[in-house]
Amino acid sequence: LHVTDEGVNGIVLQAVNETAASLETTLGVTLYREGEVVVAHAELNLTLPARSVSAHPVERILGRFADSGFSYRFGPPGHDVIAATLSDADGVLARAFHLPLGRGRPVEPELGLTAVAALHHGRPGVSIASRRFAQNVCLDVDDHTPRDSYFHLEPGSTRWIELTPRTSKSLDVRGSVTALNTSSTVRISSAVKS
Repeated sequence: LHVTDEGVNGIVLQAVNETAASLETTLGVTLYREGEVVVAHAELNLTLPARSVSAHPVERILGRFADSGFSYRFGPPGHDVIAATLSDADGVLARAFHLPLGRGRPVEPELGLTAVAALHHGRPGVSIASRRFAQNVCLDVDDHTPRDSYFHLEPGSTRWIELTPRTSKSLDVRGSVTALNTSSTVRISSAVKS
């Protein structure tokens, strides 16, 4: 799932199916103001043929004009985060974000960020949640390598990040999580014990 800014033509979401099979998916888009207030949300059911790309303007998905890229500037911006997800029956396939006001966001003292160590199918990981939009979430975990880091986290959402032990088979998870738009660091709680 990719986001392109088409200027006065708005923001376009491009859904890519690189597999050899057709996919039945749902493309969801949510616009947020002040990092947590939902301004608009809509979903579009899509059949993605094998090895295909399809483009979907945000305004077409929403069914109304929203100045998604803040190109017209008819007043103060109506939103500052666009979050998109591409899902199928098994869950989220891809996520994409666009920050129409630019990447420089105010640094906040607290986002409602939480991090809890957990086992998922016998593998160690961290469940990360945030009340507000968290930009470039970074994991710093002792003796483990996270499968993902520096990702955006949609307001009110949770992501589970698998961890690979670096030097031992220890399931003891210790470390912290922070984001680019907060001055606080959150310790990972409830460490998983081996």
